[in-house]
Amino acid sequence: MKYIIILIQLLSVGTTWGQNSNNSVALKDLLGRWFSTQDKNYKVVFTNKFKIDLYADQANDTGLYRVSGDSLIVTDKTDRSVFSYAILSLSKKYLTLLYLSGVIF
Repeated sequence: MKYIIILIQLLSVGTTWGQNSNNSVALKDLLGRWFSTQDKNYKVVFTNKFKIDLYADQANDTGLYRVSGDSLIVTDKTDRSVFSYAILSLSKKYLTLLYLSGVIF
Protein backbone atom coordinates (compact mmCIF):
# COMPACT_ATOMS: atom_id res chain seq x y z
CA MET A 1 0.00 0.00 0.00
CA LYS A 2 1.29 3.46 -0.85
CA TYR A 3 1.26 6.24 1.75
CA ILE A 4 1.54 10.00 1.53
CA ILE A 5 2.91 12.33 4.14
CA ILE A 6 2.16 16.01 3.65
CA LEU A 7 4.11 18.55 5.64
CA ILE A 8 2.80 22.10 5.72
CA GLN A 9 5.25 24.95 5.82
CA LEU A 10 3.60 28.23 6.77
CA LEU A 11 6.61 30.43 6.13
CA SER A 12 8.89 29.60 3.28
CA VAL A 13 12.61 29.51 3.84
CA GLY A 14 15.30 30.48 1.39
CA THR A 15 15.56 27.06 -0.21
CA THR A 16 15.43 26.53 -3.95
CA TRP A 17 13.90 23.23 -5.01
CA GLY A 18 14.32 21.45 -8.30
CA GLN A 19 17.74 22.81 -9.24
CA ASN A 20 19.69 19.59 -8.70
CA SER A 21 19.15 17.14 -11.55
CA ASN A 22 20.22 14.26 -9.27
CA ASN A 23 16.99 14.78 -7.29
CA SER A 24 14.66 14.53 -10.31
CA VAL A 25 11.50 12.54 -9.75
CA ALA A 26 10.33 10.09 -12.41
CA LEU A 27 6.67 10.66 -13.26
CA LYS A 28 6.02 6.91 -13.48
CA ASP A 29 7.00 6.56 -9.80
CA LEU A 30 4.40 9.16 -8.77
CA LEU A 31 1.46 7.59 -10.63
CA GLY A 32 -1.12 5.72 -8.56
CA ARG A 33 -3.11 6.01 -5.34
CA TRP A 34 -1.41 7.23 -2.15
CA PHE A 35 -2.91 6.90 1.33
CA SER A 36 -2.29 9.34 4.20
CA THR A 37 -0.35 7.98 7.17
CA GLN A 38 -2.19 10.45 9.44
CA ASP A 39 -5.80 10.20 8.24
CA LYS A 40 -7.04 6.95 6.70
CA ASN A 41 -9.84 8.83 4.90
CA TYR A 42 -7.44 11.04 2.93
CA LYS A 43 -6.02 9.78 -0.38
CA VAL A 44 -4.28 11.35 -3.35
CA VAL A 45 -4.44 9.86 -6.84
CA PHE A 46 -1.99 10.79 -9.60
CA THR A 47 -3.01 9.97 -13.17
CA ASN A 48 -0.99 10.91 -16.25
CA LYS A 49 -2.44 14.46 -16.09
CA PHE A 50 -4.33 14.98 -12.84
CA LYS A 51 -3.75 15.07 -9.09
CA ILE A 52 -7.03 14.18 -7.38
CA ASP A 53 -7.52 14.69 -3.64
CA LEU A 54 -10.05 12.29 -2.11
CA TYR A 55 -11.57 12.33 1.33
CA ALA A 56 -13.79 9.40 2.30
CA ASP A 57 -13.66 8.42 -1.40
CA GLN A 58 -15.19 11.77 -2.46
CA ALA A 59 -13.12 13.98 -4.78
CA ASN A 60 -12.54 17.38 -3.13
CA ASP A 61 -9.96 18.82 -5.47
CA THR A 62 -8.65 18.08 -8.93
CA GLY A 63 -5.79 19.79 -10.65
CA LEU A 64 -3.44 19.48 -13.57
CA TYR A 65 0.09 18.85 -12.37
CA ARG A 66 3.63 18.78 -13.61
CA VAL A 67 6.87 17.60 -12.08
CA SER A 68 9.98 19.71 -12.44
CA GLY A 69 13.06 18.16 -10.84
CA ASP A 70 11.96 17.53 -7.26
CA SER A 71 9.04 19.98 -7.41
CA LEU A 72 5.34 19.30 -7.93
CA ILE A 73 3.28 22.17 -9.33
CA VAL A 74 -0.51 21.75 -9.34
CA THR A 75 -2.98 24.07 -11.11
CA ASP A 76 -6.50 23.77 -9.70
CA LYS A 77 -8.99 22.75 -12.39
CA THR A 78 -11.78 25.05 -11.21
CA ASP A 79 -10.16 28.36 -10.24
CA ARG A 80 -6.65 27.97 -11.78
CA SER A 81 -4.92 28.53 -8.40
CA VAL A 82 -1.35 27.24 -8.40
CA PHE A 83 0.01 25.12 -5.54
CA SER A 84 3.67 24.19 -5.21
CA TYR A 85 5.14 21.26 -3.30
CA ALA A 86 8.64 19.97 -2.76
CA ILE A 87 8.89 16.22 -3.21
CA LEU A 88 11.04 15.36 -0.21
CA SER A 89 11.06 11.63 -0.78
CA LEU A 90 9.48 9.08 -3.07
CA SER A 91 9.76 5.32 -2.83
CA LYS A 92 7.55 2.45 -3.90
CA LYS A 93 5.73 2.71 -0.56
CA TYR A 94 6.01 6.33 0.63
CA LEU A 95 5.63 9.81 -0.84
CA THR A 96 6.54 12.83 1.29
CA LEU A 97 5.43 16.26 0.07
CA LEU A 98 6.17 19.66 1.57
CA TYR A 99 3.62 22.36 0.72
CA LEU A 100 5.49 25.54 -0.20
CA SER A 101 3.45 28.62 0.59
CA GLY A 102 4.26 31.64 -1.57
CA VAL A 103 7.21 30.08 -3.36
CA ILE A 104 7.58 30.88 -7.05
CA PHE A 105 9.24 28.35 -9.36
